[in-house]
Amino acid sequence: IISYCNLDKSDKTFWLLDSFDGFDMSQLSNREQVLRSEEQFKDVLGFVKKKFLTNKCVSIVKGFVPESLENVSSKNFCFAHIDMNASYPEKEALKYIFPRLEKGGVIVFDDYGHAGHEEQKEAIDKVAHSFGRIVTCLPTGQGILFK
Repeated sequence: IISYCNLDKSDKTFWLLDSFDGFDMSQLSNREQVLRSEEQFKDVLGFVKKKFLTNKCVSIVKGFVPESLENVSSKNFCFAHIDMNASYPEKEALKYIFPRLEKGGVIVFDDYGHAGHEEQKEAIDKVAHSFGRIVTCLPTGQGILFK
């Protein structure tokens, strides 16, 4: 996306929000705790920083959603890719981003239609419906929402 849209030569910011150190197990439902591991995705901040070292448009925010959303200075968004493998932070991210999404903007949900992520789909659908929207499930298992 950064390369294709030439974001480094724009005034756009590509925000990366993550704990970069695994899950906050207190945010997971009982079922999600069984399916996820505290050790998944641990200690990856160094890798991510190295990956985007030359991209001036990238802003990395370490922390758990929804609290880390307070560190995003952008007021409007044209694209979001939500992939936290947990229903609570994903629905909170959607509640935060959708009202700030530009008309024609897109949100992609990574695990929307995949087995083991049913709680995420249900939570996302409920929030989308509150905005009068329906998420479309793609053949890849991802969900897509347009404004």
